[in-house]
Amino acid sequence: DLIELAHLPGHMLMPASQSASDEITAVAGLHDMKDRLIRRTLEECGGHVGEAARRLGIDRTTIYRRMKRRAP
Repeated sequence: DLIELAHLPGHMLMPASQSASDEITAVAGLHDMKDRLIRRTLEECGGHVGEAARRLGIDRTTIYRRMKRRAP
């Protein structure tokens, strides 16, 4: 079965008037949320990347890549 726009709840739909910059801001917020979750999980795991990756269900390289991207 196909999912059509009519099947989605209203909060999942982006109004046509919403600008591309709003969408970019939302995506940036999502990336920040993911980074905070990774950092918190790493702290809970005592910095053990393998354990954090296992808990998050992602590959260790994903954690290394995100940490490198966010480094000053």
